[in-house]
Amino acid sequence: MNKSALLALAFLAGWLLCPGNPAGAQNGAPLPAVSLLLLRHQIPHPDGKKKCLEDGGRVETETLADGSRIFVCALERCYTQDDGEVCEMHRCDLARYFDGTCYEPVPPPPPYVPDATVASYFHQKVVEIMSRIDNTGYAHNKDDNFSLIPDYTELGTPHLHYNLFLDCSGFVGYYVLQGLAPDLYTFATPSQYECQDRPLAADFADVVRSAPQVGSEHPAATMEDLMTGEVCWGMVEHVKDILPGDVIVYKHPDNIGNKDQDCDGRKIYSVSGNTGHILFAHSAPYQSTHCKANHASCGEFADLQPGEWQYGITVADATTSSHMHDSRKLNTVDGNGDSIDQSDYQGHKYHAWSAGPYGIVERCADGSYHRNCIVHGTSAVEWMRIDTKYPDHPTGVGTGVMFISPDRKSYRSSYTAANHYDKSGEQIVFIGRPIPCGGRP
Repeated sequence: MNKSALLALAFLAGWLLCPGNPAGAQNGAPLPAVSLLLLRHQIPHPDGKKKCLEDGGRVETETLADGSRIFVCALERCYTQDDGEVCEMHRCDLARYFDGTCYEPVPPPPPYVPDATVASYFHQKVVEIMSRIDNTGYAHNKDDNFSLIPDYTELGTPHLHYNLFLDCSGFVGYYVLQGLAPDLYTFATPSQYECQDRPLAADFADVVRSAPQVGSEHPAATMEDLMTGEVCWGMVEHVKDILPGDVIVYKHPDNIGNKDQDCDGRKIYSVSGNTGHILFAHSAPYQSTHCKANHASCGEFADLQPGEWQYGITVADATTSSHMHDSRKLNTVDGNGDSIDQSDYQGHKYHAWSAGPYGIVERCADGSYHRNCIVHGTSAVEWMRIDTKYPDHPTGVGTGVMFISPDRKSYRSSYTAANHYDKSGEQIVFIGRPIPCGGRP
């Protein structure tokens, strides 16, 4: 290279690094030298670029926290709801976009971040679980049929893999709430519906129902409140104010009788079925424009009564019946009777086990899960029973959309499901949020 060319390159480098040059700055700041060097030597991932453009995206550069810059695919993804589309802009490194690893788990905020809310702590932990879950199924774990109950005391630190076989109160209450906020868990113990300490969905509903009502302006409990033991339950007054990480719980009044059963000297309610269901809010709500509470527009099973527009909301739970746009998918079966992983949480594939022909799943000596470990060249350590009356339904932990009426007197587990409500017209849906105990208004 001759002297003139070297001088030209030196002049160009100085011009690009000049603080006053808009082309070398972002938001008025000079482009760091490391960014210039990275961009000078980096070539956009050719296959990632091609795939991005073919999918309708555009290639852009993005500045990272350390000042370096990378090439990303910016792509709008739209999801069909019952009353239209919801669109989000996704940005992903070109290499990761090409190999399908864009959706990395989001670690929970560490407990020492004092301003983070407890509800957001719950939400990010659930995101982490969903992003790393391998096997799941709906199981009550009665009669000690499954010993590998997850250790809630270790939940405060991220795991590489999750294998969760729990029912709804086991997932939300026993595992997540007890693991991250034991004080909130003990508010619902001992159960008033079973002779046990572990609370059921109706126990949490009773606790939230009796909690102070909170609106959108009410302070939420922070991690500092949690660390100092100053966190209590509040009841969110309006469905529109639900935030990710809030706890949604509903009761089944028809299955609950009088408090006339004796349990070691204390009275509990007689129960003839499930007491209800408990879930985490996994998104902000949106108001449906097609479906009303107790109205024909809610689905083919709804009553012909006037009602209000319902709110759709993505939830995370453990269940035997899928919601709308559910991450739990009905899996195809291979030659060994096992179903192939098809459940999908934002690109992360996992296995939501159905009961299948025999109603059980085996945990194998090599750590895998199968219908029959022997045909996979290993042996069974133990088995677990999948508790469901729908043998072909995928079960366990997942996400999907349900609907709640504004007055919280009815809900639908999915778009085509029937509206559930108490014949007396009482509120049956309760929304819990961690708030400071006293101290703040």
